[in-house]
Amino acid sequence: VFSATKGSQSGAVKIFDRELVEKCGADAQRERILREKSLIGQKHPNLIEILDGGEDAGHNVMFVVMALFPGKNLKESLDSIPHERVHELIAQVASAAHFLEGLGLAHRDIKPENIGITDDFSTAVLLDLGVLRPVGSSTVTDQLGTKTFVGTLQYSAPEYLHRIELDSTEGWRAVTFYQLGGVLHDLLTRRPLFADDLM
Repeated sequence: VFSATKGSQSGAVKIFDRELVEKCGADAQRERILREKSLIGQKHPNLIEILDGGEDAGHNVMFVVMALFPGKNLKESLDSIPHERVHELIAQVASAAHFLEGLGLAHRDIKPENIGITDDFSTAVLLDLGVLRPVGSSTVTDQLGTKTFVGTLQYSAPEYLHRIELDSTEGWRAVTFYQLGGVLHDLLTRRPLFADDLM
């Protein structure tokens, strides 16, 4: 991810790894970009704003441009977040996820690294919409026509790990609730979920 400017506008440009594009298939990555671009003009105070996306054939790269978030992520700030801020911060992330649900989308990768936090701990922003999925789109696959797992194992519900989740609003909401619960665990304990199993 690189910071960039266009005229008076600043942003962050996420360049897709060429090996990932080759492994997962260019068409699947183009679909991801289109899903993120569907959020252009959709604003929520706790969701990173998508500004643009596409391909640069000359440099053989795919990219998404989003608003530049100046703070750290929640994982980096975990030890410093006051306990009295936990309720409001998790409510803000839940609000962003609910906003996506209202647009017919599931984030699928809510975790501390994907939540930005302002230096005064007043605001949380849900970041990284790279594995966004339309709810009820059974034809959507994630790589080379298969229904493989994409996301973060540590913060994913069992049904999503095994890819037996229900492709409905209720099914993806259950995955979201599980991931929010994982983040809440980290905020309350100041330790990553399943930390002992990761050593």
